[in-house]
Amino acid sequence: MNQAPKKASTLAALSSIALLITLFSSIAPLQTPRSIAQEIDPDIAPEEIPDQILPPQPVPPLSEVQRNAVKEIIREELQTSNEISDRVQNTVNQTFGWTITLINFLTAVLIAFPIGVGVIFWMLQQSITAKLEEQIRAKIEREVKKGLQEQVGSELEKQISGFKQELVHQKAQLQLEFVAVQREKDRVISRISQVLAERDRTLEELALSEKEISPEMQAKIQELTHQLEALKASNPNLYLTAEDYLNQGDALQFEQRYSEAIESYEQALSLQPDLGIAWAKKAMALKRSHQYSAALEANERALQIDPNLQAGWLGKAYALLNLKQYEAALLSFERAIQLNPESSAWRWYGYTQTKLEKYEDALKSLDKAIELHPDHGRSYYCKAYFHLTQNQPEQAFRNLKQAIELHPQHLEDLKTDPDFESIRTDDYFKPLFESIEPDTSLPDA
Repeated sequence: MNQAPKKASTLAALSSIALLITLFSSIAPLQTPRSIAQEIDPDIAPEEIPDQILPPQPVPPLSEVQRNAVKEIIREELQTSNEISDRVQNTVNQTFGWTITLINFLTAVLIAFPIGVGVIFWMLQQSITAKLEEQIRAKIEREVKKGLQEQVGSELEKQISGFKQELVHQKAQLQLEFVAVQREKDRVISRISQVLAERDRTLEELALSEKEISPEMQAKIQELTHQLEALKASNPNLYLTAEDYLNQGDALQFEQRYSEAIESYEQALSLQPDLGIAWAKKAMALKRSHQYSAALEANERALQIDPNLQAGWLGKAYALLNLKQYEAALLSFERAIQLNPESSAWRWYGYTQTKLEKYEDALKSLDKAIELHPDHGRSYYCKAYFHLTQNQPEQAFRNLKQAIELHPQHLEDLKTDPDFESIRTDDYFKPLFESIEPDTSLPDA
């Protein structure tokens, strides 16, 4: 692409040199002595210089050296001309390329500017529209919410007012029902307590002579227990005091529901852990369910709380008696009798003395028991065993017959009691087993 400019510049240089040589050749012959003198000394007056024109001098031919010099000059001029041409071309290219770039940029800007403005305008429009829509929606929601709140609030106030009135009414009704149930519970518990006290003895004494409870008393206790259970079933939140649980446990013991009785006593103890009589009564139920070691521990706990608790000493003595710890049982019976000289513990005291072969003291204790409670069949039963140990079958027969007449359930005991094993095959006592049929409606001892 750069060969054409280079050729042009070369031709221009050659033309310039040829022109210079021509001019030089034409001007040199025209010089006069005057002109030459003026060139040498301008102060010389024209008139002083001769006006004769010198004859033209012939142009000498160029030597080889001069020709080479001229060629070198021409070559250098051509090279310089080429360099100048290249620089000019580069400058033109740079200037023209930057201009084209600028023109393209400006063209792109001019083309893109309306599009960008349109896009920006569209985005602003969308943003403004979205904000307006959001504001309008928020305003509508606030107005709707406010309206709903006012409407719902008014409705809720009406409903709450109605609910409050209904709750007050229901609360009053529940309170009346609760008071009525509590009164009924108190009546039942009080009746149970009265029935248990009809024999004018404490429950801890009756615990050792349950066969002496009449069928009528058993029926009363059972009916009252069922009433109390019905109240508890229909009113789970029925409040019972520790005393209530004690009376319930006593009634359950008379029905031979020993595990339930133990639960009732434990409920009483959960309310009053240091209630000694509750421990003693729990021990009775444990003893009746043949848990003698546990009964002994419960009685020990009762005596720790109250060392003078007669029921605790009596229960401890009976537990020791069943564990065949006769000496320890005898001491506990003595302490129980000291605390209550009219206790039915006399018969068990005499029975323990018989086991320890203290026969004279045993007879006195058994007679004392019958003297205090002549209607207790268990006292005659214990005295019959004493007469058997003394080889006195007539007295034994007579006391056994008296015991069975008072409480026929003793005949069932007689059939299984190891103390009377010797008479079960004795012909002398055979009429005793045949003449009286036992009443199986009464509980076992």
